[in-house]
Amino acid sequence: MSDSRPDNGLNNCISLQTAQLASKHSKVHEFAFADPTPPPLTQDPGVEMRAVHSAELHYEFPHFSNTKRLDGPHLTAGVRKPSNQMLAYWTSFAATAVHHCSFWRELYPALLSR
Repeated sequence: MSDSRPDNGLNNCISLQTAQLASKHSKVHEFAFADPTPPPLTQDPGVEMRAVHSAELHYEFPHFSNTKRLDGPHLTAGVRKPSNQMLAYWTSFAATAVHHCSFWRELYPALLSR
């Protein structure tokens, strides 16, 4: 459902196309989170959630939950390795990424003023 929804910002096809266009001008980093059994985001939502939007946050923020408390589940041994990999990727990206506002300004001049 998230592959092609023009009515919301979670549109994978548009994101992939944007990344492809941007990669002609700059290095592009993207990831897909596809763990079929991530820790639950909420207590028993009544449906099988799987790898929904924000499901990866457990891997990046220990004990994350959708509340003000840090009362999310402990990561199991099988989840710790991909969690550590994701944290290493995000940390590396944050330490080395450079903004390319002039590139985006050319694509969206009405949104980004000079």
